[in-house]
Amino acid sequence: MNKKTESGNLLMSFAIFLSVVCVAVGVMLVRETGNISAYNKQLIDLQDDHIVYVQVARYLRSGSDILTENCRNFVITGNRDSMTAYFKEIEEERHREKAMMMLAEIDTTADADTKLSKAKVESDELLQVEYHAMALTALANGYYNDDLPQEILFYDFEPYEESVTPQEQLDMARALVFSNTYENTKTKIYDYSDAFVDEEIADINQRYNKISADLAMSVRYQRILTYVFSALLLATILLLMKLNSRSVARGKQLERLNDKLTKQKDELVRANHEIEEANNAKNIFLSRMSNAIRSPINKIISIAERGNMNAAGSGNADGYYDQIDHTAQILLELVNDVLTLGRSENGMVRIQNAPVNMSNFAHNCAGLIEGQVNGTGITFVNDTGLMLHPNVVTDELHLRQAILNIVDNAVKFTPEDGSITFRIYEDIAPEGEADRAVYYFEVEDTGVGMTEQYVSHIFDSFSKESDTDVAEGGLGIGMSITKRYIEMMGGSINVESELQKGTKFTIRLPLEKYRTVAVDEDSEGNFRLAGSRILIAEDNELNMEIARTMLIAEGAEVIPAENGMVALSLFKASEENSIDAILMDVAMPMIDGLTVTKEIRAMQRGDAQTVPIIGMVAGSSDEDIKLLLDSGMNDHISKPVNVTQLVKTLISAMRRQSNDLAVQLEKALRDANTDGLTGVKNRNAFELASDRLDVEIGSEERVEFAIVICDVNGLKEINDNVGHDEGNKLLINACRLICRTFTHSPVFRIGGDEFVAILRNNDYEIRDELVGGLLERMTSENYDPLDYNNVSFALGMAVYDPNTDENTTAVFRRADAVMYEHKKAIKGEGNVR
Repeated sequence: MNKKTESGNLLMSFAIFLSVVCVAVGVMLVRETGNISAYNKQLIDLQDDHIVYVQVARYLRSGSDILTENCRNFVITGNRDSMTAYFKEIEEERHREKAMMMLAEIDTTADADTKLSKAKVESDELLQVEYHAMALTALANGYYNDDLPQEILFYDFEPYEESVTPQEQLDMARALVFSNTYENTKTKIYDYSDAFVDEEIADINQRYNKISADLAMSVRYQRILTYVFSALLLATILLLMKLNSRSVARGKQLERLNDKLTKQKDELVRANHEIEEANNAKNIFLSRMSNAIRSPINKIISIAERGNMNAAGSGNADGYYDQIDHTAQILLELVNDVLTLGRSENGMVRIQNAPVNMSNFAHNCAGLIEGQVNGTGITFVNDTGLMLHPNVVTDELHLRQAILNIVDNAVKFTPEDGSITFRIYEDIAPEGEADRAVYYFEVEDTGVGMTEQYVSHIFDSFSKESDTDVAEGGLGIGMSITKRYIEMMGGSINVESELQKGTKFTIRLPLEKYRTVAVDEDSEGNFRLAGSRILIAEDNELNMEIARTMLIAEGAEVIPAENGMVALSLFKASEENSIDAILMDVAMPMIDGLTVTKEIRAMQRGDAQTVPIIGMVAGSSDEDIKLLLDSGMNDHISKPVNVTQLVKTLISAMRRQSNDLAVQLEKALRDANTDGLTGVKNRNAFELASDRLDVEIGSEERVEFAIVICDVNGLKEINDNVGHDEGNKLLINACRLICRTFTHSPVFRIGGDEFVAILRNNDYEIRDELVGGLLERMTSENYDPLDYNNVSFALGMAVYDPNTDENTTAVFRRADAVMYEHKKAIKGEGNVR
């Protein structure tokens, strides 16, 4: 054995010795830690006992005070409720018994128990005195019968009844409970109780101090053991590290090598897995793509062969051509889906947000869906809900494409007698999205439904329920594209389905709110398009993006249409006069811009002839311009589009077509909402204002308003006896008085002699003062019902109460009821208030 080995054995033996000592010290440390925990528990128990003694003292005093108070009240007033409260304390509240029960659960000293026993003796004696006093009081007040408690009936008071008067009985009772002896007994009870509690608390404090001292000693001992244990442990570790340094170094080297091999293995497994997945995806894609393309190509060849065979026959060539066209459209749709998926996966699809009116969007989508459903035998249900914030900012083009992708599937898999429901509504935004308008879009069908297994991966690329009918069913990438669009817009999509019952897709989209303003010019005279709705028909995506960007920068709301067919469908589905102008590309596939313009002008709707249509052309020859104008377009602009020229052309065309209409519309609206005699708003305007208030009430925001109804007195007498001209003068004077009173509130004439004011803001705050002032102006002196200068009202006012009023009509009815009560009070008495 060499010196190196001997030295190593010696160090190992010393390390083992240190380890044993370290374990022994550790055991002692653990035991001392247990002692500290026990001391802490004892301290906590003593604190709990202290709380119990304080509670016992409070119970003893409280019980005695309650009994004394009720006994004295009964003796003084003779009120049996005080006697009932007295015995309720004894039989139900039982403060003294509760205190005794609490003491039974803890240890008390013998000396303290003696003091407590004395307090109980004094308390029992005091109870007998109180029973005696209440019995005398019951006898004096005539209560002495079988309904009294047994403690009262215990006493025999026949001698009192014979020799003592009721007043003397009451004096005796009062002497018992208001005597010095009574007070001294109560004082003894307090003193004994306090002495008991003080002695027990003193004992607790003594034990607390002793345990605290033991705890401090134990903590110091634990600290010393901790230092010793740490030093021993450190020395042991250092020795072991020195003995095993070579082994540790070798072990680390082997560990590094093992980690390197494991990492390489994991990388190879992952790479192999990715290769397998890529091969599987490629095989699936090629299989489905080849089947999807082969089916329509075979169909086209078959139709062409039948067309050639029947070319000289019965003239069915047109039918064959229609079938070829339909099959080619399916093939084109497949290719477009693949290209769209590739663009979205490569980040080439960009979201272009712009102002959108959701009411118009819902109407347009419903029109497009209805066009898809027509002729299929499927029932279409359009369910548009409440929209508190209809003007929002989003990408209308991609949102509409996502919805139509879902509808396309619904049409494919819903039988002829089924139904498709399209819903759009705004929900209350959660706390984290309070500045957003949260919209939900739902497409629900009663079709064949899907299995749970397929629902779980419906949004995966190339996901299909089965591989049958590939040509009609597509490649299974439509839902993947839809989900990408919705997520890019910051929303989410969910699906619920049940076999043979139907499917429901729900899109949740939090959108930025947007306020629209009127078309106007800026301070430098540059034309603006804020608030205008422009439909753009452009098949080139880059040109569409340029035009949209220009118009959005000018404040317009843009409705994008990717081809002439979509543009025509969107215009058909829109409400009349909701589109301010159409920007029409002339050269588009499927239907060119000239044809779309002619079809729009031929529609049987009010705005078909007046909506401005601006053509976008690459050339500007006289012949090209004549073709544009002959088709029904109002003007044209040349490509590439210049933003200034574009805006000026649109503004000019819109103003030329709409100036006369705007003047007529303004006059019609003014006449429809204004009272012809007084010039204030009429009943129609009041109903519109009520509707707006109902929307505010339904929005759960704080709403404050009051309704004042003024019914003019004397109108019938003046009309019947003097004439309608003087009656009209009375109404005009009454209207002036009301308007001068409620200077910051709208006034409405809703009937022949009835006016209404809706008080808000400043007028609402001083409503009582304003109504009082109006009443003061109505004098009863020299009243002449035939004088139109003497104005008098029957008044009624009601303030909106969110707890009772569901809508504005409820407030109006209450104000009307108050007015009629006032009217009955002054009927036949002129201006009496």
